[in-house]
Amino acid sequence: MIVECEFCGKEHYTKPSKYAAGMGRYCSNSCAAKARWRDKEYRAKQMITRNSKEFRARMSENASQMWDNGSLGSQEWKAHHSKIMIEIHKDIEYRQRISRIIKLAWAENRLGDDEWRAKNAEGKRRAWAQGAYDEERNRKVSKSKKGKKNPAWNGGSSTKPYTHGFSPKLKLQIRKRDNFACVLCGIPEDDIAHDCHHIDYSKTNHKPSNLVTLCKSCHSKTNHNRSKWPTKLRKLVQE
Repeated sequence: MIVECEFCGKEHYTKPSKYAAGMGRYCSNSCAAKARWRDKEYRAKQMITRNSKEFRARMSENASQMWDNGSLGSQEWKAHHSKIMIEIHKDIEYRQRISRIIKLAWAENRLGDDEWRAKNAEGKRRAWAQGAYDEERNRKVSKSKKGKKNPAWNGGSSTKPYTHGFSPKLKLQIRKRDNFACVLCGIPEDDIAHDCHHIDYSKTNHKPSNLVTLCKSCHSKTNHNRSKWPTKLRKLVQE
């Protein structure tokens, strides 16, 4: 029998016996998965499961085994994975959901800590060793995230120059006030000087109360979720 997919409305064939048993409601596994995610109760259970240490450990072990036997990183795998991800990212609801998950993870400090950075770095080193990142792939990724396509796009403010007054002497004064250490993670300076960050993101407000010392890593974090950082950094400066 020919029926309409309950998610996208596309007509597809299914056996009458399956339809009577509650199956064959969707034209594909993709539509079935998207329909399940609409159920708040199902979504909540999945989020609890996927945030568990057991689930992440199992996924990490499976990925390691796939890297070792060569099924990850091959040309066939990259082509298949790329095709799937392109289709997935066309879904606006999916992108919004992933954005909320990442923001929640940052808020709970589950991203960006030392353990997370170490695991992320190890994963990238393994990917490079297996040849998963080639020049063509890097060019495509760079092009897809350039300018207005970048989620951190802020109207091109990074290309605008700082006004007069933001001098090396002022930067040194601020770093000295903060004991030459990052106010967020506490890492002291080494051969490379820490950055001097504008708390309100204004390149014209060079008051000492609006400037704070950050390491390179923490400075990059402040480019995301900009609404939360000014209040947090002002409290640290006042202390």
